[in-house]
Amino acid sequence: MHRELMTLNTYRLRMTTDACIDHGYAVGYRILWPETAGVLARLANALAYAPSRDLVVPQRFTHAGFYAGEWPDEIGWLVDRTEELVLARARRRARIGLMQWRVNDIAIQKYDPNDADGGIGWHRDFASDKHLVVVYTVQGKALVWIDDKKGVKREYLIKSGDAMLLAAPDPISGDDPRLRHCVGKALDDESRISIALRMNITDSDGGQGYDE
Repeated sequence: MHRELMTLNTYRLRMTTDACIDHGYAVGYRILWPETAGVLARLANALAYAPSRDLVVPQRFTHAGFYAGEWPDEIGWLVDRTEELVLARARRRARIGLMQWRVNDIAIQKYDPNDADGGIGWHRDFASDKHLVVVYTVQGKALVWIDDKKGVKREYLIKSGDAMLLAAPDPISGDDPRLRHCVGKALDDESRISIALRMNITDSDGGQGYDE
């Protein structure tokens, strides 16, 4: 599919970005159109994957990824459209830190539905990911739990086409709004594939793993 034919719901992504700015995270449903999610899933299914390693946090999935300048055109479209809409909301909300968000790292994770221990235990995302992490699900479904700012554990069923936005450390203000969350196993006998868009600055803290 040519990138001009790929589509996402701009209104829903704008509203999800606003909710993330207000609450530190947000889930947006049916952000990607089914045809677009299918294109990205086919691309992801053709990749070679490596197994995850348990470091601080138990985690069971396989992973692949791309760095800026290396990703295929379909991923480039996803980055361009997401950046465009997020940065527009950041300017409208006068969020100076978020205005600096530029994706340079793509993490693709595949969860095996036959692995009863699949998923990721309670954790916070890498401290080296700055401003925002946007995670699209392009195939399958899973439960995700988040500890919100009030300490309430909230459960979400994430399906293909949905997006989860998570606030990340702001190197300008020094704020670290990362919330603890947990990713469940793939459901309904179908692999779950997620594509995470990140701005990774690895020399800021040396952190290379999830925090508990």
